[in-house]
Amino acid sequence: MLMIILLCLLWIGIFYTWSNIALWSYKPVPVILTYLNVTANTTTQTVNSSHVSVNYRYKTIDRQIRKHHFNPNQWTGPDTFKECAFNCFITFGGTYKHYSTSKFVIFDASHTLPRKPPPKPPGQTWIYHGMEPPFLQPRLQNWRRKFNWTISYRRDADFTHTYGTMLFKQVKDTERILLRNNWPGKTRGVAWFVTKRNVPSGRDQFVRSLRKFINVDIYSRNGLRKCPTRQIKDCFKLLRDQYKYYLSFENSLCRDYVTEKCFKIYAHLADVIPVVRGVEDYSLFVPPNSYIDTAKFSNISSLAQLQMELVNNRTAFENYFQWRKYYYAKPTGSRTFCKLCAEVHRVPVKQRLYDDLDTWIQGDKNNHMCQKASDIK
Repeated sequence: MLMIILLCLLWIGIFYTWSNIALWSYKPVPVILTYLNVTANTTTQTVNSSHVSVNYRYKTIDRQIRKHHFNPNQWTGPDTFKECAFNCFITFGGTYKHYSTSKFVIFDASHTLPRKPPPKPPGQTWIYHGMEPPFLQPRLQNWRRKFNWTISYRRDADFTHTYGTMLFKQVKDTERILLRNNWPGKTRGVAWFVTKRNVPSGRDQFVRSLRKFINVDIYSRNGLRKCPTRQIKDCFKLLRDQYKYYLSFENSLCRDYVTEKCFKIYAHLADVIPVVRGVEDYSLFVPPNSYIDTAKFSNISSLAQLQMELVNNRTAFENYFQWRKYYYAKPTGSRTFCKLCAEVHRVPVKQRLYDDLDTWIQGDKNNHMCQKASDIK
């Protein structure tokens, strides 16, 4: 019996000691959602995102790092990394002489991308930059095991570049948000600004069906209605002054594909409710209860019915703008490229290789990236 008591006391002592060691040695591992701002020249990097601010410890190198753009698009220029905390610069050119001496090379997903890849020097990191839906991106069957990183609107990309950003306010508003513009003057109901009509999402057919139940004014370059000028600010002034809804319909129903058609409504504070049609869950990108999602309705007539009801209920209409207490919208700008700049300063740089990037972009029979329209009745 004495031996049993002694053994029990021994086990209690061991457990107590181990528990204290585990308690004092525990260090939480930070989870990073999205880089928005990175403080340079220190081993402790402060990383701010729209949902979380954390400290992430890693070693960095303090020197200027070159990144080369093989086939730059019209939006990429010498000032790409000008606003970044870390020191990066960019060069351009599609010949081996141009890109072979750069550690990092960016390829734009456009018609200028070669059908077959150029020679890849050992140790070079290739970065694929694609912001269009899959059907508008080049096929990459010949580029297997070439790309290391991706820049895309996709949330599972190495560097996610959204068409807009929703940020938490540091100081929350406490008063109810009221409409900023003249409610009696907003008499025209629904507006739709469109450039391309016949697209995979079938948005033109959807609007044609919607117009059977509610008035929709269509603005296009070749249509009967046009914005007062070519300035986007004048288009949004028209929305702000006369309309209650705006159709934010994407050209394709693809995973994570939410463009400026949606984000600009929030940035301009136009006092119109966006009616969205695109991804499965818009709350991943913009505040919940700030939009009307066509996917939530069994038919188009039910969607039109809700819009007509809200027109006659200002209080219910204003509920869609209470997100402004907590969030504000801001262009993504150069944040993604600044995240890229921060990443290349890390020691060591992360290693990755896409075996089949074409399938990652386009999907396959078991993993569809885009859906066919099934809501046009």
